[in-house]
Amino acid sequence: MKNITLLTAGLAAFILVGCANDQHVYYQGKCLSCMNNPMTGEPVNYDPDTLPAGAMDSSRPVASRTSGADAGMATLPGVSERDELRMSYSGDVDSAAALLKNAFGYLTPQEAVAQHGTMAGGMMFNGGGYTFSAVPGTTYSMTRVYFDGSLTTLVSKGKSGADVLLTYSVYGRNEGPSVPAVMQRVERVANDALR
Repeated sequence: MKNITLLTAGLAAFILVGCANDQHVYYQGKCLSCMNNPMTGEPVNYDPDTLPAGAMDSSRPVASRTSGADAGMATLPGVSERDELRMSYSGDVDSAAALLKNAFGYLTPQEAVAQHGTMAGGMMFNGGGYTFSAVPGTTYSMTRVYFDGSLTTLVSKGKSGADVLLTYSVYGRNEGPSVPAVMQRVERVANDALR
């Protein structure tokens, strides 16, 4: 147990020092080992001038509007653009979740570790933009990095089948496809998956 604790502390120190020595860990163009002070947003262990463009965002803009059918709903801190799509599925919630998980490439933490290794797979679910939670037969919530934003799918048990809510959010500047273009693709993929 003591060895595991020392190994974990050593690994954490190695990662933190890596950014200070310009030895960053990147995933999908983002620096996973770089950290900002959560209170001030200032860099803690890296020099922002040495990173490639878009590798780390030290600003935290707060959105004041959303798009989509429920444009009046509350916004999340840091979200600059957001849209959502609601759908119904006549089958059960578990089938709907499995079909959408496969169609959009969502991962469980165990699948991420198996595909990307312990460190990168673990970091994907530790601030890397990925989440997965399930209560079989009732609800599933899955999030992943999608284009320049984050795609979240919530599948819950409905009156007759499953209710699906797909939300696409962009944090900061959107340098990829427009949010409406992404949502058209999301709708097409979801419709194909739930046929």
